[in-house]
Amino acid sequence: MSATNGAKNGSANGLLRQRDEVRVAIVGVGNCASSFVQGVEYYKDASPKDFVPGLMHVDLGGYHVRDALGPAVEPESPHKAWPIPAHVDTATLSAGRALFVGDAARATDPMTGEGIGQALLTGILAARAIESGGPADSSRVRRLYDAAVDHHLFADHRMSVLLIRALRHRKGARAAVRVAGTSSWTRRNFARWLFEDYPRGVIATPSRWHRGMFTGAGAYR
Repeated sequence: MSATNGAKNGSANGLLRQRDEVRVAIVGVGNCASSFVQGVEYYKDASPKDFVPGLMHVDLGGYHVRDALGPAVEPESPHKAWPIPAHVDTATLSAGRALFVGDAARATDPMTGEGIGQALLTGILAARAIESGGPADSSRVRRLYDAAVDHHLFADHRMSVLLIRALRHRKGARAAVRVAGTSSWTRRNFARWLFEDYPRGVIATPSRWHRGMFTGAGAYR
């Protein structure tokens, strides 16, 4: 975000002047940008004197949250949306000296549509492949990266696809609910498994087994 000029709101050289506007250009409106626009609309009449959950500051440096878009904002192009890609098992993961990560590698969860964890993981795997393969051997770097993504993500992806197929049917959904409610342990851990607190396909991949993999502290205590 940038103001119309470098001066602050208020007076300049002892003279009152017109309030600056904060001008924002949003290119490629995704979930985060959509949340930003909705937040500006929701909090546009918030009082700077009040505590407002969800905002650190209603007024920041003389700018109210409503100033982020201004009173006459309008879209300059049609609204478009498309499904988040979720085909990491068939995606092209590398080409030449480029390694594709996150959405570029179609590394998202087919069940939840989330991809932040996969984006972080593929970024880490890409960095490790570059570090291990060296800057001069791009073909080796690609092989290392492709193998790492296969090891860490393919089994979970395929497990997600199987679960989606099962949950589409009434019998499959009822069976899942019964399994989830079998014991206090399953009730406690089903959501962790469903939302990837530990790898969804870990049961089918012994190479990823480790001590305490089902008993560690979750993301939320």
